[in-house]
Amino acid sequence: ATREPPPNCPARLAMHASAQLQLSMRRNAEELHEFVSELGSWETAIATQDAQLRGAEPPATAPAGVDGSGDDDGDEADALAEAAKNRAAAKAAAAGSPPGVGTMGAPRDRLGAYASWDQYDADAEASAVDAATAAEARKRAKQRAREAAALAAQRAVAVQEAAVLRTAGNAAFGAARYEEATLRYTEALIRDPRSAPSYANRALALLKLGKWAEAEEDCTAALLLDRSHVKALLRRADARERLRDWEGAASDWEAALLVEPKNADARARLAAVGAAARE
Repeated sequence: ATREPPPNCPARLAMHASAQLQLSMRRNAEELHEFVSELGSWETAIATQDAQLRGAEPPATAPAGVDGSGDDDGDEADALAEAAKNRAAAKAAAAGSPPGVGTMGAPRDRLGAYASWDQYDADAEASAVDAATAAEARKRAKQRAREAAALAAQRAVAVQEAAVLRTAGNAAFGAARYEEATLRYTEALIRDPRSAPSYANRALALLKLGKWAEAEEDCTAALLLDRSHVKALLRRADARERLRDWEGAASDWEAALLVEPKNADARARLAAVGAAARE
């Protein structure tokens, strides 16, 4: 009988190493074929997706050399070269892919990214953005409408209060309480600063108090708000005459006569101003 060499015999060690090497090579070949097969499937899917996006016909067959056929170890080098070429092609395809796809390493991850890209609805996304923008615009419009309504309500209350105060001022003026009348007209103007009658009435009270310059200013304010306010013209003409502004007074008397040509007092005052100016 043939005697086996001892465990530490160089020949036995060499045989063991050779067997381990062959087993390792076989496993490596199987893993490589599995990877190449998976890569080929991924490449086919990518090519189909790319063709569909460009409106072209998808490839009829998978790229040569990636079908996983062949069992001998001599095909390993060819498979490695083909796999390297396919990886380069995959990177080139990924460069034009949607964001994120070209940066994934595994074929399954890339296929998943393409699937997500296919499910993305740009029109729906744009519609959602438009709807959100429209909703925000409606919200702002409603807010402005509420603010405008609140301001209008406040102004209505203020105008009503101003009318009450102006009436009180008229009562004080009728009782020759000119200081009080001036105060009430001022309070009315605080609430409604766009009231020409309140300015004209305060001007009359100021004329009674001998405050010619202030009366002229109030009449000018009333005329800025209402150019047709004849009483403001007459009272400013009176104030300017007392301030010895003959030209300004004459201009106001003439303007008042254009509106009230039968106003005898205005005609007489105009003549008096003309005579005073000639002196």
